[in-house]
Amino acid sequence: MNVVSSQSLFDKYGGLPTLQRLVREFHHRVMARPGLTRYFEGIDAQRMAEHQVEVVAYAMGKPARIYNFDQLAVAHHGMGIKLSAYEDMIGILRQVLLESKFDGKDIATIINTLDQHRHRIVRDVTARDGLKTVNVDAVTGLGNEMALREALSVALDRQKSSLTALTLMMFGLDHPDQVFSQAGKAGHAEVEKHAALLILRCLRDKDLVCRVSTGQYAVLLAAADGAIAHKVAARVRDSLDKNPLVHDTRLLRYTMGAGIAPILPGSGDGGQLIDAAWRALASAQAGGAGRVGEA
Repeated sequence: MNVVSSQSLFDKYGGLPTLQRLVREFHHRVMARPGLTRYFEGIDAQRMAEHQVEVVAYAMGKPARIYNFDQLAVAHHGMGIKLSAYEDMIGILRQVLLESKFDGKDIATIINTLDQHRHRIVRDVTARDGLKTVNVDAVTGLGNEMALREALSVALDRQKSSLTALTLMMFGLDHPDQVFSQAGKAGHAEVEKHAALLILRCLRDKDLVCRVSTGQYAVLLAAADGAIAHKVAARVRDSLDKNPLVHDTRLLRYTMGAGIAPILPGSGDGGQLIDAAWRALASAQAGGAGRVGEA
């Protein structure tokens, strides 16, 4: 007989010691980024860390008390946190959770729970901004294809006024059937999370990565042209080479192809950009493993 567990994520991952370690690492990474540090000038670091523990504990299903979300709004009142900064911090949290080997579905649960209260933190949210909470990939905790399309729509609207370059990249496992066969059924999710984490580590704070299909990832590079995208592809290739997946007591090496689709203001829409990136990826992979193609 199957027994349904009521264990919270808080308990599943080790309770308060794990949570405190995660929050310390999250806090350290946030404060190491000048674009984020400025929001917290003059704020008591100890109290901020305690508050972050309370919030994440709630998102993990077991707060120490009934969390007062008016407190969340009050704590961030006047800080002027922009949507872009919030998304950067969510990106940091995703990476910390991935590195701590949280299951993708559990990362999705945590991110979704926090995102329900985004309006209490961010002061420039509009109906078109950001990702809907249903658009989180349950394997990696990244955004999914719908999240990509929404973020791309917002980015293209902003591009009209900024006139900056915007580039979409598609990464795909080379010979995915072979890679997943080597990993075994139990290792499929480990491959996906490993690839997601390596790509995340190769991006800038303002970039977005989503898992859009099995073994396939989209990266939206803000204010970036094709030359920057080629550098990102090279970093991902080098990272894969230096950091194979350790699974089931053995090393699993694999490569990824990349497709690059730059877009200038007014030269296309989101759907066209996605199609162009897919074609560039397909062309690159037809030429061999680890190749890069550009639309």
